[in-house]
Amino acid sequence: MVQYNARHEPPGGARRWAAVELTDPARAADRAPRIVARLHSAAQGHAVLSRLAVGDQSALIESGIVARRTYDTRRHEWGLGRDRVHGDCYLVLGGPNLVDWSHPALRGLEPLAHTHPEHWINRGEVGRDLAPTIAAALGEWLVQMSGVPLGFMPGDLWYLFPSNQDLAAAYAQEHQETETVYTPFRLGQDGWLSAAGGPTLNVQFGPVMARLRDNAAEVVRQVGVEVADESSVRRAEEACLMYLWSPITFRAGEAPIVSGVLQIDPVRGIDGRFPQFAWFRPQSPNGLRSRAQVRMFIANINTGR
Repeated sequence: MVQYNARHEPPGGARRWAAVELTDPARAADRAPRIVARLHSAAQGHAVLSRLAVGDQSALIESGIVARRTYDTRRHEWGLGRDRVHGDCYLVLGGPNLVDWSHPALRGLEPLAHTHPEHWINRGEVGRDLAPTIAAALGEWLVQMSGVPLGFMPGDLWYLFPSNQDLAAAYAQEHQETETVYTPFRLGQDGWLSAAGGPTLNVQFGPVMARLRDNAAEVVRQVGVEVADESSVRRAEEACLMYLWSPITFRAGEAPIVSGVLQIDPVRGIDGRFPQFAWFRPQSPNGLRSRAQVRMFIANINTGR
C-alpha cells in the first residue's frame, strides 16, 4: 500500500504534504494519483524518472521518499509535473497503467514526463537476426515504409512508443510543450534492448495536434451541437476528427536515436495498439489544429460563421 497524508494548497502558496512511505507497488491504483515529493528542478525530475523507469530504487531515497522494503519502481507509472503558477516540480505516483493528469489531486500541474511499467523482453522475438540495433530496427520498420501499424512491430519495440492514451490525454488537456515517456528498457552496449545496463530509452512527443476529416463541417452539422453542453461538443469533436498527430524523438539518455511523427486514430484505437500508425516524414500535413482551434471550428459551424 501507499501511505500518505493529503496535501494542502493554501491560497497563494505552494503545495505542502506530509512524509510519504511506500510499501507495496502492487497496490497502486489507476485514477488515484498522488504527489509524493517536491523536486529541486525539472532536470532533477527527468533524471529521477529515467531511473525509476528501469527499477533504480535509490532514486526514491534521493527524492526524500521512504521505502521500508524492496520496492519495484517498474510495477506502476510515475509522473513529473510542474506547477503552472509557481513553477515548482513534483514527483507523482501513478497507477499500473496511467498517470491521470486530469485528477483533482494534480490540478494545476503541467505534465513534463511519465514512465511506462515493466514489460518482459522476449529475446526470441527481438534479436540480432531481426535487426542489429534499435536504430536499424526503427529505420527498417518505419523510415523505409510509408506507415506501419504498431501492432505489427517486431516483438517488444511497440512498448517504446507513447500509447494512444498518452497522445489523447495530451491533446485533450492541450499540453503545449513536449512530454517525455521513459521506458523500462535500456540501450545496451551492443546497441540492442537491455534489462541490465546502459542509458534509459525514452521518447519525447508533442505538442499533439488534430487533423479533421475533409467533410468535418458536414459531420458537425449532422451530429448537431449544443455549445453550452460539453458532452454534445465532445461528441461532435470525436465525430469530425480524422487522427491525432505528434512529432516524436527516440533517445538513449539525452542522445537522440531517430525522429519522426506518430499518427493515431483517436476513436477506434481504444486498445492502445491498433490502429496506431507511425509515419516518418520530414514535414507535417496541412490543416493540423490544436484542441482549442477544433472547438472554435465547431462553435463557428454551430453559429453559421
